[in-house]
Amino acid sequence: MNLKHLWTNINTVPVTIKIYRADTPIDPLALPSPLVTLSAGEVTWTDPDAVRGRYYYYMFETTSANDRVLTPNYRIQAVPRLGPGPSELKYGDYNYGYFGTIPSSELINTANLRTAVNFSAGAGTNVSPVWHKYARNGKIFFVPNTCLGQSVQWSQIYNAGLVFGVAGPGDHRNGLSPIDQYKTITIGPDTFIVRLMKGYSDDVTRIVPTGAVDEPAEYSNEWNDFIYPLGKFVPPAQRLVNVASQGVQEILPGPWNGYTGAGVQEASATANHIVRRGAAFESRIGMGQRSNNIDSYLCSWYPILELVAPAI
Repeated sequence: MNLKHLWTNINTVPVTIKIYRADTPIDPLALPSPLVTLSAGEVTWTDPDAVRGRYYYYMFETTSANDRVLTPNYRIQAVPRLGPGPSELKYGDYNYGYFGTIPSSELINTANLRTAVNFSAGAGTNVSPVWHKYARNGKIFFVPNTCLGQSVQWSQIYNAGLVFGVAGPGDHRNGLSPIDQYKTITIGPDTFIVRLMKGYSDDVTRIVPTGAVDEPAEYSNEWNDFIYPLGKFVPPAQRLVNVASQGVQEILPGPWNGYTGAGVQEASATANHIVRRGAAFESRIGMGQRSNNIDSYLCSWYPILELVAPAI
């Protein structure tokens, strides 16, 4: 994997920088061959062949016309950036696991997110959600503990480029004008894709049936994996333990009733898009009810943030 190094050059004269690497602490009196020699004022360099998960010792040698300085050994593990919040998994693994929570003050609140993606449709819920951090299929996701908007139409979310999280129009259907669906935001050093969850199946070739259908327990999708662990009960399709509030079961706050559902990506027919309903957490917990609705159906805006980073 690529392991990027960054530093600050405080020198006021030209310098040459040599970078050394070893599996054990480097002896300054017996330096190995340098990995690279830099002399053009560089302040960053990427080690191209670090092995994922391995610890390395790096030493930097700076030489000017009059001086030579060696840094101490820096012990660094070659791991991809995991974004803000906890970096150790509480449950599961990087195929499907849970890190914990991060407050809006350390990520983003609803008002700032709406401004960042230029989305003002519907009734904004000016809240500061708690974000739940997951790993899924080697990627990192942040999921709010409540919806971030009400009375929103699926078509409005699509027209804002906030449905599919891919370059190009995605499955726009229903006569909508094609809109690029790759909307990102930058928070600190990290970039995130803002999009809806997949609410039917990870298998993109599986045809979504028309009409209300009970949730098949064998179908894996983002809605099941991100939302079910935050509910009070454990439906058959749930793959992870209840994780909200450090494992204490709780009901999701916000408009999780039988009328107001949260829009997801898929469409079941030319004019119909799926809305997953929060009633599944209570009276219909055993089947995870979903309903097909035309894209003008008023639902809740429930976006997720997908960290743009190399797969783990």
